[in-house]
Amino acid sequence: MAMKNFFYLVSIIVFTACSSGGDDAPEKSNVTGTISVMDPSNRIEGESIFVGLFANNQHNTPIYKTQIAMPQNTSDITFSLNNVESGDYTCKVYVAAHNGNVEAVLHTYTQVSYAADVRLPLADIKLLSYSRVQEQVFNSCIQCHGGTQLVEAGLYLTADKSYAALVGIKSQSKSNETLVVKNDAGKSFIMTVLNQKKWLRDIGVNAGSEADHTAASSFASEADKLLIEKWINNGAKND
Repeated sequence: MAMKNFFYLVSIIVFTACSSGGDDAPEKSNVTGTISVMDPSNRIEGESIFVGLFANNQHNTPIYKTQIAMPQNTSDITFSLNNVESGDYTCKVYVAAHNGNVEAVLHTYTQVSYAADVRLPLADIKLLSYSRVQEQVFNSCIQCHGGTQLVEAGLYLTADKSYAALVGIKSQSKSNETLVVKNDAGKSFIMTVLNQKKWLRDIGVNAGSEADHTAASSFASEADKLLIEKWINNGAKND
């Protein structure tokens, strides 16, 4: 009988130890907030806007994310990220590419520690800005335009030089053309470079080569081109 009681006692101890392991499970929290889209008319068809939580050393792939349904006019949009493990994260509102990676960040919250339910402050976001054009488009062009010793067509597209190199500046490829004419994408040579093949012959560029920015392999997607066009037609502001 003593031996039977001993095994019964051991069983209780083992069971209790296993059951208490649940207390060590990571705490979960919910992150909510509201964003106000200041310029919903500048939304580009087909683009996706997300709110995501990123590890502090990660910039492209969020650990948690939720997609935002864009309004037709200015309004507040509430979002929620649920069952978030306690920890330190960077929360961003961002535009996503088709592969889900970040194309451009529209807003970054200052909150970094998420150990309990968090209500983030209201954030005003703009869909159209030069900082977005730089991040989404021109940062992919700097290998040939100033990020190395190579500066094709004398055009710098690095963040510190691109605006001054584009707006109101004559093209070195065609001296009678202005790269960016404020409020007029139709007269801006950068749009010709991105959309029309006929000008290539004039400067000796072969269609389909790396210098052919109209090619499907170009760094600038159709959405990128529309973003630049909208930026120009809205005054080509340096914001």
